[in-house]
Amino acid sequence: MYLNYLPRAQWKYLQYLLQVRQLQLLRRHVSIGERPPIQTATLLPVRRRLHLINGDLQEKFDEVRDQDSLLTRLKEAKTTDKLLKLLETSDSLQGFHAAEGISLLWQAYQGMDQQEKDAITERVLKEALPILGPHVDHLDVNDLSRCYLYLRKMHIQNCEPTVEAVLTRALYLIESQVHGQVIPLTALSRLSVGINLERDFFTPLVCKNFVPHLEQHISLCHSEEQVRLLSTCLFQLHFLIDEELLLHFKQRLGKLLESGVLSSKTPKALLKVLHMLNIPWWSQHHTQLIRKVMLALRPCIHQMESGDLKSMCRAFLHHQEPAALMEPLKKATEKLLQDESTVDALSCAVPFATPLQRDKNTQLFRELLYSENAWLLPNASGHFFSVLRALKISDLRFCNTYWSGVIRELDSCREEQTHLRFLRHCQRYMNFNNNLGGTYRHLELERKLSRMCMSAVEKDIAGRLPTKFARLAAFVLAYGQTPLAWKKFPNILLSKMLAMAPQFAIQDCFLLSRGMQIACELRFRQHLPSLAAMQLSTMDSILISCAERHLANVEKDPLNASELSMIVRTLSHRKTLKNTMAYNGALLQYKNLHCKDLSSRVVRDMAYNFNASHFFVPELLESMFGYISEQHAHITGDTVEKVLTCSYNLGYTPSSLEVLNHASGVLIR
Repeated sequence: MYLNYLPRAQWKYLQYLLQVRQLQLLRRHVSIGERPPIQTATLLPVRRRLHLINGDLQEKFDEVRDQDSLLTRLKEAKTTDKLLKLLETSDSLQGFHAAEGISLLWQAYQGMDQQEKDAITERVLKEALPILGPHVDHLDVNDLSRCYLYLRKMHIQNCEPTVEAVLTRALYLIESQVHGQVIPLTALSRLSVGINLERDFFTPLVCKNFVPHLEQHISLCHSEEQVRLLSTCLFQLHFLIDEELLLHFKQRLGKLLESGVLSSKTPKALLKVLHMLNIPWWSQHHTQLIRKVMLALRPCIHQMESGDLKSMCRAFLHHQEPAALMEPLKKATEKLLQDESTVDALSCAVPFATPLQRDKNTQLFRELLYSENAWLLPNASGHFFSVLRALKISDLRFCNTYWSGVIRELDSCREEQTHLRFLRHCQRYMNFNNNLGGTYRHLELERKLSRMCMSAVEKDIAGRLPTKFARLAAFVLAYGQTPLAWKKFPNILLSKMLAMAPQFAIQDCFLLSRGMQIACELRFRQHLPSLAAMQLSTMDSILISCAERHLANVEKDPLNASELSMIVRTLSHRKTLKNTMAYNGALLQYKNLHCKDLSSRVVRDMAYNFNASHFFVPELLESMFGYISEQHAHITGDTVEKVLTCSYNLGYTPSSLEVLNHASGVLIR
């Protein structure tokens, strides 16, 4: 049945090969007087036929394609007009011709300005899709995947019937081969990227049949290209990837790094691996492998393209190690800033800059902040925010200009309204203190974001999802800007918190606690109305019950250092929570913590918590000093300083003075 979906030329070619094979068998058996096994030749199993098509015979089909005159003319077409005309007027058009036409249109699309891109999208809708539609059922999975990805990248919507048919057909072929032949990795990679564009689908449901194929590809992984494609798939489908599959892939990566298949000569593959491992979902569990990958990339840092270098910088700043990358990244980012004076490049260079370069960087930041073109770049507001915090700018003019720019971005960009993208601005504003004593406010921005949050809570499906609701509610709790905000919080927030309490995760509780803390320090510092006090007391009870729930199953499901640190910080945001059994119980859990996978980020969080709570566990402090001893070649002076300050404030002296020698060596370096 699967052969019915082959393009006509391939089907005829296969018939011809089978006929030749039958003739050869007939001659051989007739010559020795046996009955010719014609039935045996014609009744090959379906799986065997598919293996032939996707294996040896596929190469022959590719040769036929290369010799195809229409395909040659399509590739030689110098304009999109000629290309579309060829597709419309050709009498011998087949499915793979239409797929190649879509690929060529995408190549042309990439080199155009925005106005030309919009025109091409319109022409693809009106002219190319009607040509592709009749051939969808005859395309193989590779052609289907490239058609789908390129159409989506040209902003053709999923609701278009042809696009829907392409995706449905591709998913059917993948599902039908779950226990059969492995789907090509290129097809899986393209489809996973295309399906995740603009988040139109619930990925775990749509892509559930990808995982069996990925398991087989990981077992067969032996090349740079396979690593690159697998990393793309795992990144896009991380919700579906379990610990066992990821461990298998990490083991393959380790062997390929040791054998030299992956090295500084394969930066593209390693950067894809780094990007995949850095997903917040699991990055804290892969510290050692991330360090190996980053060290493998060190020799080629000075040769990296702009985008790759920026990605490398952000990975280093997230993990705060390995220290060996600081000097090459400093030199590379300085050169990058000379080549392109953009806020993106500045955000990468500032963390590595010396104090003597601060004035120069501040001047460049001011010029970019008041430049309209600088705000047009992708994620400009995010890069401006990184620089604003890294330079510790406390000039109110700059702060006001930045947040006014965010308001313009919210008003002008429709995408900010979709998928709750505005929440990133909420999170940045809540973390914004920049030497202003925690008193800075931009009331217009607060009003706008608060209205957007309340609208989502009341009308959007996000208001019914605990994780989304926690992020929305935290901002409204913190800054108010709602009716009667001077004396109480919105009732709907409290009722939803009560209803969702059994479902709140550790991160959700942390965000809600942070919102309550800001509200008390910013809005109710001088006077706390009785109604607001009653509501805060109820919310305290909710957070305490959640903390007790998270701590209840530690024997069966132990917490890692990051999770425990977040629970402690959640309960330390408010004085009323610090005087509870739950808080003391959370601190006592540090005694049972097994730090098998420490990292600079985990060590810094633990130092902060011990400092803030004046509570410490000698065994854990010793583990933190042990991490300094073992990884002194990789950790930065900033991390060492935080551990030493914590130890000094708590009056703790490490058991071995050798660790202090390592610590001083890091600080001097």
